[in-house]
Amino acid sequence: MLQTYSFVFNPFAENTYLIYDETRQCVIIDPGCATTAEVDELLGFIDLHQLEPLMVINTHGHIDHIMGNEAVKKHYGIKVAAHPEVKNDILRSRQQAMMFGVPMTEECQLPEVDLEDGEIIKVGNGTLEVICTPGHARGSVSLYAPVEGYL
Repeated sequence: MLQTYSFVFNPFAENTYLIYDETRQCVIIDPGCATTAEVDELLGFIDLHQLEPLMVINTHGHIDHIMGNEAVKKHYGIKVAAHPEVKNDILRSRQQAMMFGVPMTEECQLPEVDLEDGEIIKVGNGTLEVICTPGHARGSVSLYAPVEGYL
């Protein structure tokens, strides 16, 4: 059974989620860590609970959802996944950060894995279905956990 743990990070009060199950495999959704302390909080929880990150998933490419991508990716040696249409937002992430006065220590790289509508992501014994939900941003996706019944 998938479990969810959430953090609130950065000046935008963005929600970062960990989804994991009894196998301790997990995905990290929208690591919006703007400071070293926020990165340490996220990594500390993962390490304390002996979770095994499989990938980072970005639900869209706005700066508040991607600031921690590089730190998490480097720490665990995992890839970032997102819908292909987020790329323009990610390429503009430095400008977005400057516009909002948010410090950005590392340039966000483009995701290495493209997510498509209807794709199934395995997390331990559980699954998440990728559902394209455009509107808030180009390339926005939601993740549906069918067994648990939440989006």
